[in-house]
Amino acid sequence: MTEYEIIISEQAAKDMNDIYEYIASVIGMPQTAMEQFNRIADAIETLNLMPERIKIGVFQKHQNQL
Repeated sequence: MTEYEIIISEQAAKDMNDIYEYIASVIGMPQTAMEQFNRIADAIETLNLMPERIKIGVFQKHQNQL
């Protein structure tokens, strides 16, 4: 099975940090923020095997329709 290198874009890293900051600061739940951050990071790391199971660009397609 082919293993791929995962590269997180600057925008994706910023989005993850923004999610963390919102949950930790605005909602006031830093522990939950860290747990959510870790869930996202763990999910991204699983893309090294069979990344084609996730469709690329689906979110951008929907965003453009707004």
